[in-house]
Amino acid sequence: MTLPFFELGAAFVIAVIIYRVISVYTSPLSKIPNAGFGAAFSRLAWAFPQEYNGTITLSLPKLHERLADFSFGTTIGAVDFWAGGKQLAMVEKNDEKATWMPVLTNFPLLCEFWQIIEQSLYSLTGLRTKYSQGLSDFQTWSRYSWQAALSADSEFGKPSISSPNLIQTLCNAGLPAETALSEASENLGPGTDTTSATLAHIIWALAHNPSYQDALYQDLASVSFATDMTKLENIPRLQACVEEGIRWAGAAAAMLPRIVPPGGIELHGTFIPEGTMLTSSPIWYLHDTTAYPNPKLYDPYRWLSQDGRSLTQDSLRDRFYIPFSRGANICLGAHFSHLELYVSVSQFVRNFRFEPRNPSQSIVDNEIWNSVLLPERKEWVAAVTIQSLQVVTHERG
Repeated sequence: MTLPFFELGAAFVIAVIIYRVISVYTSPLSKIPNAGFGAAFSRLAWAFPQEYNGTITLSLPKLHERLADFSFGTTIGAVDFWAGGKQLAMVEKNDEKATWMPVLTNFPLLCEFWQIIEQSLYSLTGLRTKYSQGLSDFQTWSRYSWQAALSADSEFGKPSISSPNLIQTLCNAGLPAETALSEASENLGPGTDTTSATLAHIIWALAHNPSYQDALYQDLASVSFATDMTKLENIPRLQACVEEGIRWAGAAAAMLPRIVPPGGIELHGTFIPEGTMLTSSPIWYLHDTTAYPNPKLYDPYRWLSQDGRSLTQDSLRDRFYIPFSRGANICLGAHFSHLELYVSVSQFVRNFRFEPRNPSQSIVDNEIWNSVLLPERKEWVAAVTIQSLQVVTHERG
């Protein structure tokens, strides 16, 4: 008897899942010490769609707005929605896509199969999930804005608008117009989950240290609450709390395997044959107990002098500080991430005094700083916490 199409499809999906589970758990990557259950899948099992939505609300949509203007020569409208207490669906769902990236990369055939089913249902019924509708709206807006910025009589599609933007710059440099579209679209998405998670952790730690908040406020006042990086990155207390927050949260901790090229390589006196898979994670360096004693504690005085007026020198600390990687593969968004964090933290401290709604029970008190223990997480490589990191704000008079 011929099995119905549904049973065949279900059997195929189950077979793919079983194959992936077996292949992952028989891989050397699953034998990493202290990885914890589910580590071989990274964030595959749950994909944390909620993340930090609603935990801390800052004016980061304004940065989306400025990025859209820079990338496409037109704004996406995020600020108007945010001002009304709402999120722009196509931005929100595009950001949410990042939380499902482990699923998309580990089960490409399954995801493609699901997209085919969803597209077929949409063609028949006209119904679509909010997630798919948001992504579709984002793609439609991107392509429309891209076409509006291009001149049809140019071989490379040079933009016809007068104001400079990323598409104009890339096309003038000789890149194909489709490549410019891809680059401009990607400019609006990456870093949203990692930067917001880091920011939430920094604010949470500062909330337990009101005296540090006030000292930082005075430092910011001394430069007239500047918003340009030239001045902000020269405030030791601000730089220390941001760098320590990036280290402590370790939000971009997923492993990125690499394959040894033909001929093999020699690494620290050991020959590694071609085809070998090598992997590492920034979190292992950022939480190294030698470079950072008591690494689970947030302590900006790893970077600061005791009086808080200058930064200290520590070659081992700096050598192990690789949250954005280094060399040819360094994160292209590192500078923008720093800009977001410097501006957000400084503006938050400028406008509010704040305290934790539910103070952490894991505090190490000392004379100048209350060190806060890293909140427990749902899974070892993701900066999504089990406990709430909510703070109570009080406007500065």
